[in-house]
Amino acid sequence: AQLFHKVFINKLIQPTGIPIITLYNEGIPFNFIIDSGSSISMLGMQAYKKLHIEQELDASSSVTHGIGGDVKYSKGCSAILQDGYKNKYDVVFNVSEHLDKLTSDAGIEGLTIEGILGTDFLQGYGFVLDFDKLVLCNKL
Repeated sequence: AQLFHKVFINKLIQPTGIPIITLYNEGIPFNFIIDSGSSISMLGMQAYKKLHIEQELDASSSVTHGIGGDVKYSKGCSAILQDGYKNKYDVVFNVSEHLDKLTSDAGIEGLTIEGILGTDFLQGYGFVLDFDKLVLCNKL
């Protein structure tokens, strides 16, 4: 029998069904959209300031192109996040003020979206998205 590690999806944005998970940094919750169409993980500037990170952002910036248009971001921020089972993830984020508008743009009341976890996170930890059970799974 194979064992699987699961991280539960706590909400789907309707009507699109975009999954959201909550991860923690030193006990503080952060909500992330799981975006299998994004090759990089992104974090809003407000969330970057809430995280306990001593690392300064790279002063240079880059632009990523997506369906929502061009987004300017700073490279290079790493954060240790935990799921509800205390499993730790070292996630490399790119930081953009553009993501601070995610909550209002998504039309979600009472839920703040701090960032996006892209395929770099999903592949890096071997996660597969199971929409039927609303979990991220990976083999232990």
